[in-house]
Amino acid sequence: MLHKGLILLAGAVVVAACTGNADRDSDPLETTTSQTVSVETFADPDLTGVRLLIPEKTSIDGFDPGVLDEVMLYGVSDRWNFELGNHLTMVIEDGVLVQQETTQVGLSPAALEAEEIFQQMVRGAAVSIDGDKVVLTKGTEFVTFGRQSIDGFWSLQHELTNIDGFRAAPLTPILLAVDADSAGLNTTTCRTVQLAVGQSGQLKSRGETSDECGPDAAAAYAVLADFVDGAATEREANQLVVKSGAQVAVFERLPTDGGWTLDPELMAVPDYIHSVLGNVGLRLADLDAAVSMAWCSAYSATITIDLVLVLAPHSKACSDAVGQEEEVIWTALNNGKVRFEDEDLIISGPDSVVVFVRPIRGS
Repeated sequence: MLHKGLILLAGAVVVAACTGNADRDSDPLETTTSQTVSVETFADPDLTGVRLLIPEKTSIDGFDPGVLDEVMLYGVSDRWNFELGNHLTMVIEDGVLVQQETTQVGLSPAALEAEEIFQQMVRGAAVSIDGDKVVLTKGTEFVTFGRQSIDGFWSLQHELTNIDGFRAAPLTPILLAVDADSAGLNTTTCRTVQLAVGQSGQLKSRGETSDECGPDAAAAYAVLADFVDGAATEREANQLVVKSGAQVAVFERLPTDGGWTLDPELMAVPDYIHSVLGNVGLRLADLDAAVSMAWCSAYSATITIDLVLVLAPHSKACSDAVGQEEEVIWTALNNGKVRFEDEDLIISGPDSVVVFVRPIRGS
């Protein structure tokens, strides 16, 4: 189990440039100049939020970050939190990190060794800001933390949300789909708020697609759309916190990545004969998808921010009767509306409903 430690920034922080070997091609601070960063600067959205250790931009002799799972750095106003295997408290003194406290927890021998190597490097390391990255350097060693991606599907947690004048009931479920610099706040079949996602995670409205909303849903939608426009985001493990002033909305990440299998007993597609085509699978990684049909076809696909499945153009790879069923399923899936209901992934078209379920392990 991972725990959090605190890095407290007291007064002004002197940010030093890298003192590593100038010949090192992988030096992340080649273009970084020395500067003084005050506590107030750390309240800037570009410097707060969650950052993950970037292995390819980290060089510590004998250190394997993989055995510690994710090593995170949380920035909130005037304090930072390290999250790794042990509870680690540090402060800034004269621009470098000084260890204050470590609380041992049950870790594997390999994880304890990796953590000790990491802590030895961080003690006395200089703190630098390199664009959107936080870099700790000590001699020729360095560790880099970058923004943690918020790509994927997030479901609004009503009980943890406090938005003035907002009632979620007319719009539930509410799903946020994020793909790189774009996002869609999807309010059932009523409306979608289309958003741009800034480098710091700030959301900005850039238009909407609309269907029919009843009076109650339209009023709730207007409050929600106004809230998200200009709101900041901060990822906390499997939660995404959206803030605007004192108002807050909390989303939980849906565990959608991985494999799904078409369930013929839960679907309704005219003229489809499952026994002919056989198994149809779908695999998700954030909003990217791949669809496989029987043994003869596979298609790349994507789910748009307004939850529409778009399959890549195709040519029939299956023949005869199998090819006919392939065409039926391809047509039912392409441009279908996506929703997640309980543990099912449902894709609906004008005349069809296709249901994917998680495969049962061991079956």
